[in-house]
Amino acid sequence: MKYPLVRKHLMMVPFGKKLSIGTTPNVAIEIEDPDGVIYSVLSICDGKRTVEEIHRTVLDKFPHTTLENVMEIIEQVSSMPYIMDDAALAEESNLNEYLRERHSRNINFLTNFDPDGNKKFEYMRKIINTTVVLIGLGGVGSSILYNLASLGVKKVIGIDFDKVDLSNLNRQILYREKHVGIYKTEAASETIREFNSDVEFIPINMKLNNYNDILDILKEHDADFVICAADKPPLWIYRWTNQACLEMNIPWIYGGNSETTSYFQTIIPYESACYQCKEKYIFANFPEAVEKYESILAGGYEAQNNCLTASSNVLGSFIIFDFIRIRTGMAPPLSTNKLTYFNYKTYEIDREDVPIMDTCDCQRGILKGDETNENHNQSIK
Repeated sequence: MKYPLVRKHLMMVPFGKKLSIGTTPNVAIEIEDPDGVIYSVLSICDGKRTVEEIHRTVLDKFPHTTLENVMEIIEQVSSMPYIMDDAALAEESNLNEYLRERHSRNINFLTNFDPDGNKKFEYMRKIINTTVVLIGLGGVGSSILYNLASLGVKKVIGIDFDKVDLSNLNRQILYREKHVGIYKTEAASETIREFNSDVEFIPINMKLNNYNDILDILKEHDADFVICAADKPPLWIYRWTNQACLEMNIPWIYGGNSETTSYFQTIIPYESACYQCKEKYIFANFPEAVEKYESILAGGYEAQNNCLTASSNVLGSFIIFDFIRIRTGMAPPLSTNKLTYFNYKTYEIDREDVPIMDTCDCQRGILKGDETNENHNQSIK
């Protein structure tokens, strides 16, 4: 280890004859440190000193400590997961100093999924080098876009057709009073440009009418990931997105709010259950739901939103966590093959299984994109 670094987000607290590292209950580590030498060594493992320099500094307080003692302490602690990194990795990464500083807290968080400290910069690089298509710039879409920009995602294609109105300002955090009356894509461009000029935000002011509209956008922008935060037209927007992502083999996430509940599902084409699997599962097991479901498809019934900034942010944040997991590979996504629900009355989190259906196009490898839009009265039974 060239430049030993105790992870900066970890609090070290000497007490009695022990040293505590970290603050999370049942996760923090306690080390016997009767004379305080370990704390003195680790407190100057700041990533700027070599082991030899650390030893020379410790000698001022503990003149009998040898270089071997210091090396042994560092080796022992670095063998424990989630505590120590080699700061030399920062210089070896392909993130420049500006990006490392701007995203330093993001990187600190990512180290919680990097036991040895060797992958955090690679995780950050993978997040940054992503092109995301975001469908919908409303309440949930606003939260997601801010999260993506905060993460430094290099390119986001934002799709919406609405203008900002006064009622949006209770939850759509991208917009300001001065934006009322202008297109959301235009307002979002201004906000994101001011927030993070490194992000290339491409606005598409467009009402999506079919699967081909989405497919063309994915192809044109060489998308890596899709997030659908739109709810219009009801159900169809999920169908179209699902089919386009299957054809392009692009992972995607959809989610929304319903009364006092938020929900989302993560879909990895040809690995997890897709949205069509969900529909087929419902129709195969809950025949009483078929007539209602098809009425929604045929009629395009809609209701006014009933959500807060808080509920939009909760949903947007959980969607972002699965996005991070997929892009970095640091951990499996937690909402594949299931719908995850958050109940704001009870604070309960429920998960409803969505099994892979053998009869689904995603399993048969058959893509029928044109069929998802031509007949609004068709059944998918």
